[in-house]
Amino acid sequence: TAEEAVATATIRTGKLDVLVHCDMVHKRVALEDTDLDEWDAISAVNLRGAFAFARVALRAMSTYGTGAIVLVTPLAGVVRALPGADAVAATTAGAHGLTRALARAGGPYGVRANAVATGYLDTPTTRAWSDEERETAVAATPLGRAGRPDDAASAAVWLASSAAAFVTGAVL
Repeated sequence: TAEEAVATATIRTGKLDVLVHCDMVHKRVALEDTDLDEWDAISAVNLRGAFAFARVALRAMSTYGTGAIVLVTPLAGVVRALPGADAVAATTAGAHGLTRALARAGGPYGVRANAVATGYLDTPTTRAWSDEERETAVAATPLGRAGRPDDAASAAVWLASSAAAFVTGAVL
């Protein structure tokens, strides 16, 4: 559970400085084909899971007067929904709203919250896409290539660092 993970991290290190939450389901099912059980399952991971961990982390960090929460999300819900990933887009938009709510709630306690909205990354999941899907994703990417997981990780590290000490509520 989130409580156990935060307690374990706190015991091992003395306090919790950073939470990076990057557990997202990226299931592609058209809205009209998404039943309520599937919607609930996607929402449980993408939004409820992020909330569960962030809430506990915010509580722990608030006692120390410092901390950074970074949610890693898909780009869906920021720019446009990926065709057939409507539940993902909706829950991503919710995660971005959660990021802003966390920033407001954590600010008085010195806790920052931000999100990294990744574009198309070369991962085992996207390697399973068809050639056409990958080509379409690359064509929609301004740099004309897939990102690497470490591109997203670098952004998360920056947001968690003192270099971003005055950045909160942002979605990169």
